[in-house]
Amino acid sequence: MIDASSQPGYVSQPLIEVYGGGAVANGFRLAAASDSTTLRGFAIGGFSNSDVNISGDNHTVAGNYFGVTRDGVTAFPTRTGFASVYVTGTGTVIGGALVADRNIIANAQNGVIVDGSGTSNITISRNFIGVNLSGNAVALNTFDGVRIQNGVTGAIVGGPTAAYGNVIASGQDGVQIDGETTDGAIVRNNLIGVGADGTTATTIGGSGVVLWGGPDSTVIRGNIIGNVTGTGIWLDGASLTTTIAGNLLGVDVLRNPHPIQQNGILIEKQGNRLDHRWPHWHTIATSSLTQASASGSRQASPSRRVST
Repeated sequence: MIDASSQPGYVSQPLIEVYGGGAVANGFRLAAASDSTTLRGFAIGGFSNSDVNISGDNHTVAGNYFGVTRDGVTAFPTRTGFASVYVTGTGTVIGGALVADRNIIANAQNGVIVDGSGTSNITISRNFIGVNLSGNAVALNTFDGVRIQNGVTGAIVGGPTAAYGNVIASGQDGVQIDGETTDGAIVRNNLIGVGADGTTATTIGGSGVVLWGGPDSTVIRGNIIGNVTGTGIWLDGASLTTTIAGNLLGVDVLRNPHPIQQNGILIEKQGNRLDHRWPHWHTIATSSLTQASASGSRQASPSRRVST
């Protein structure tokens, strides 16, 4: 265990800062031989590759501030490079079930990248990604909040209840899942483009959740997605057997408008499921173009609760 929260005087915010100044590749590296390591309680930033680079299995990264100093608000002078948190291997948890497990992941090129064939069962939960300690003020990662790519299987972004959800703001896509064999991901109960209070506008510079290059068997359920420049949920023409259910798009938790500038939901190919059955109704509000497009995909039933 690498636990800065054990320092005398630690209450709920880091006391120790680790800063790379742009001259060092990685802040921490949890290598394959270090399975089941916990990294907790640091403020880390300014590394040219990643603040923490993870391989091996069953690590826990919790209670850290990536990209902001000990106050949880001030950015480090140098932005982190490729990704604040870069993950391969199996079974690692970024965040956790408790408020004390929350990481702030901000001010990098990408927030979290989960990468590679053989990487599986990575969980990203209860983090503030692209926002600061308040959960409502942006501290954007330049590109994607979370990117899952190159054959990763079984990744989870969020969790079974709202308490496990991440708050995500981003310069480009909130969550991007990329690659023909990047299958079985779950994106559930996140606030994407909406702050931690469920009503404050943040931003998504691209699309909310994007499946690109043919990921299959994804579940996108129970998310609130708003303030989006692109499309709320976008499945490209190669993605199959994805289920979309019970999301609020273009509104906040109180159903106040938070615009999506293009499509609410865009599904480009048959063989996916847009589930409108109770209790999985969607609310969709968009500023322009079509509210929902499901080209040839199977819709479980018409919904009176899909609103525009």
